[in-house]
Amino acid sequence: MAPEISVNTINVSEKSHQSPSRRAYVTFLAGNGDYVKGVVGLAKGLRKVKSAYPLVVAMLPDVPEEHREILRSQGCVVRE
Repeated sequence: MAPEISVNTINVSEKSHQSPSRRAYVTFLAGNGDYVKGVVGLAKGLRKVKSAYPLVVAMLPDVPEEHREILRSQGCVVRE
């Protein structure tokens, strides 16, 4: 017979329900490879479903400026 599993109730405070401006989807990008295409696809998908949150792309300094501009043109928030 399986052991009994106890379930605890968690009280969620008001602080955990932050305004939408404090939330975002975040992804990471490095290098000059084709991974930027995946991030563009992610950005397009989030737009298609009318996401309430922005897509923030955290990246290393080795990401080319051309890729950064592509991401900005797709509405991404670019952060190094």
